[in-house]
Amino acid sequence: MTKMLEFFQSDAGTLSMSRLLMFGAFMITSIIMILLTKSGAMNEGYFYGYLAAFTGTYLGGKALDVRATGGAKE
Repeated sequence: MTKMLEFFQSDAGTLSMSRLLMFGAFMITSIIMILLTKSGAMNEGYFYGYLAAFTGTYLGGKALDVRATGGAKE
């Protein structure tokens, strides 16, 4: 469990919001994509939404990290 917690920590020792958000978005959207594919309902719109979820959470997480650390690198 300690190794998993270390993955979500920045170099400063605080939790990295970008890593937490990216992991959460990956898990949720991957499950949804699998279910859509199995049901035959997958289309381009869902795929683009999947990509947008990662882009949005990555940029949002980075913005939160910058605000929390004052712009310090991870």
